[in-house]
Amino acid sequence: KVYQRMLKMAQDAYVAEDDFWKIFNFAMERSKLKRKFSTYTDDMLDEEAANIVRNTVPNYEYVGSLQRGIRRMPIGNFVSFPSEMIRTSFNIAELGIKEITRGIRTGNGRDVADGVLRLGGFGTGAIMGGEILQTTGQVIHDVTDEQLDAMRRFVAPWAKNSPLFPAGIDEDGNYKFIDLGHILAYETVV
Repeated sequence: KVYQRMLKMAQDAYVAEDDFWKIFNFAMERSKLKRKFSTYTDDMLDEEAANIVRNTVPNYEYVGSLQRGIRRMPIGNFVSFPSEMIRTSFNIAELGIKEITRGIRTGNGRDVADGVLRLGGFGTGAIMGGEILQTTGQVIHDVTDEQLDAMRRFVAPWAKNSPLFPAGIDEDGNYKFIDLGHILAYETVV
């Protein structure tokens, strides 16, 4: 019973954290929309902000039937998250392009700016995030590119192309590192 209570608390905390970010994103998107489209009613703002969050923030309720079926199999753990990262990544890119083109077409500079920021943030986080963290680890721990390449000889085959975070040297003089491929949310997309 203690274990089940602890498990329930952990699940509740996970859901609360997930909900917090959805609510935060909703508020931010609604604020941007209100700033750009002064003629929208409150209901229109709410509906559009909810649609953006629904399509750009991972939500396991939106995984397809194939992923749901695989998820039930003993070997199918964790297929929902990568699936959602792929779905939302394409939606983020599509929305950013839509905002830019709509802004250019209508002369709405805020729409263009929001689209550029959306694509820039996505590109920075998704494409460059691992590279930035890897380089930061190299600088902090004074690890050269050659030493980093040598570390790659010791990673699992599926992590050969993952960004690695050099994490120092142990007491025996061996380099320590963290495979960021399992930590970075967008690594599946990259």
